Amino acid sequence: MHRKNGPAKAFYFKQFQIEHDRCAMKVGTDGVLLGAWANVENRKCILDVGTGSGLIALMVAQRSNAQPNIEAIEIDHESFVQACENIEASLWKDRIKIFHSALQTFQPEQAYDLIVCNPPYFVNSLKPENNSRATSRHSDHLPFFELIQFAKNHLTDNGSLQLVLPVVEGSNLIQLAAKESLFCNRKTDVTTRPGKPVERVLLEFTRHSIPTTKATLTLENENGERTKEFQQLVEDFYL
Repeated sequence: MHRKNGPAKAFYFKQFQIEHDRCAMKVGTDGVLLGAWANVENRKCILDVGTGSGLIALMVAQRSNAQPNIEAIEIDHESFVQACENIEASLWKDRIKIFHSALQTFQPEQAYDLIVCNPPYFVNSLKPENNSRATSRHSDHLPFFELIQFAKNHLTDNGSLQLVLPVVEGSNLIQLAAKESLFCNRKTDVTTRPGKPVERVLLEFTRHSIPTTKATLTLENENGERTKEFQQLVEDFYL
């Protein structure tokens, strides 16, 4: 569910623009899904882990009614620079601060109500030749266990960790998180078209063990048009 390789033109949303030609990972459906799906209600302190172009940080800034303090971290230098430029050109430049840092060395000064992440997920597979793209897509630089540990240590009591992942990685993360007392409270299976297998899962974890709210989101109908549900989810963003 990522944009195909090729020249990366600017991506225009209703209230902001993303330049991503220098970013390791381009704007894609995964990031848009998470940015639109994440529960941002009454979140005052938000962290975007691996912000890339700054897409998800900007989406949650647009959606939030609480005017939160948003921080974002990015390990790849070129992506970090371009994310800073995208944020500076936006309506929310005073609310978003970006750090050039790996999660493992990042030292937050506050606890977070919300941590969002579109994480790298290729584990022990052949890496692409481009080192920046390899870093952004492979979990070597952001092992799931370290992400869970960070969330466990830096979420507020009622805070949540929200992610988008492929199905197998999502199932593995649910089991791993439960061992660290973070529980999947909300799960949305994402399919491209009716009858197609689930390709992505949107997950929300909290410290509270309650029954999981489950849903399914289909992106397109048989004619290749956006479904009503997907259109409602992204209508504040897509032109």
